[in-house]
Amino acid sequence: SISTFISHSKSDSLNYISKAKFPIISKLSTGSASYGVDKIDNIKDATQLVNQVFSYKGKETYFKYMNQKNYVYFQEFIEDATYDLRILCVGEDLFGYYRYPNEGDFRASGAGNYQKKEIPVEALELAYQVYKAFGSNFLATDFVYSEKTKQFLIIESSVFIGVDSCEQLSIDNVAGKYIRKSENKYEFVEGKFWVQELTLKNVIEKSF
Repeated sequence: SISTFISHSKSDSLNYISKAKFPIISKLSTGSASYGVDKIDNIKDATQLVNQVFSYKGKETYFKYMNQKNYVYFQEFIEDATYDLRILCVGEDLFGYYRYPNEGDFRASGAGNYQKKEIPVEALELAYQVYKAFGSNFLATDFVYSEKTKQFLIIESSVFIGVDSCEQLSIDNVAGKYIRKSENKYEFVEGKFWVQELTLKNVIEKSF
């Protein structure tokens, strides 16, 4: 996963940025679709952010009713990442799609540039293992791919995402899902599936 620093301590936060390799990414705990995700280019800007966050009122955010106060959420910036990959897990069923940033930006989430195509087994298995570690009925995990290290790196995971289509995976314009048969073995099954229905089915089956 991507190196991440979270703290509720101003002194620890200042110590972190004094040793950090810039640029770094700053996030809100309540952000989505890249809102509240910013690239911090130098220690001067990072120090200003920390001072604002730990001030009396905190730092203003795009939420007019909620400031970022008394916490920082920093991540390493992966310079050679050109897209992110979201993988959804429900039981043994997996879905996913690629997201690309707009030109001149680093943020893929929320840009609206989606591509649905085959997903590498390595990424599917990593997403599944994260899902099992969480122990949830549904989990979406976002990755970037580093060309330098040839690795998928975890950005974050969430149980709350927007799902407005029954086609959360498509290969060669054929909608479907991956079914995990065993470790590193996945089968593509054609069809249209609502993730919400699969999650509810998973919850009901677990209760018996």
